[in-house]
Amino acid sequence: MEKLLLDVREAASVLGCRRTFLYGMIQRGELPVVKLGRLTRIPAAALDEFVRGQWGDVSDRHAAPMPRPRGR
Repeated sequence: MEKLLLDVREAASVLGCRRTFLYGMIQRGELPVVKLGRLTRIPAAALDEFVRGQWGDVSDRHAAPMPRPRGR
C-alpha cells in the first residue's frame, strides 16, 4: 500500500525541490497539510493535484519534439 501522507522531506524529494520551498507553499496556503500533533504531513494526493494544476493532465498532451538550438 502506498503512503497516503508524506513528511515534508519525502514530499520535497518527490517534487525535486527543497524543503524550504514546500514550507513556503504551506505558509501561503498553496499546499494542504494534515497536522498530527506536532507533525506536518502532506497528502500524496495533494502533490498529484498540485502537479496536474501546474501542467494539466500529461496523458492528454501530445509529445512535441524539443526545438534544436541554433548553431553558434
